[in-house]
Amino acid sequence: MYAKAREEYETSTESLLSIAKKHGLNYNNLRHFLQQHHPESALLHAYMKRTAELQKTLATQMATLQQTGDQLLRQLREDLDAQLSRL
Repeated sequence: MYAKAREEYETSTESLLSIAKKHGLNYNNLRHFLQQHHPESALLHAYMKRTAELQKTLATQMATLQQTGDQLLRQLREDLDAQLSRL
């Protein structure tokens, strides 16, 4: 049971408390087990959380860039149409 909880903790952004509850484990016992036998778990979990945050930020920035690009393209087409209509 601890192995599955540890694997989930290391590969998700879910809290240790939530994982302990899901697997029917005592939170303090699980935390102590990880601290004693797998201290790298906290680092891996922090990495997953930070990676998820960065991916979310990147997705937001990409959406903004896409909107800006679409607006610029629309404006260029309008300007070109206006210039062509004058000819």
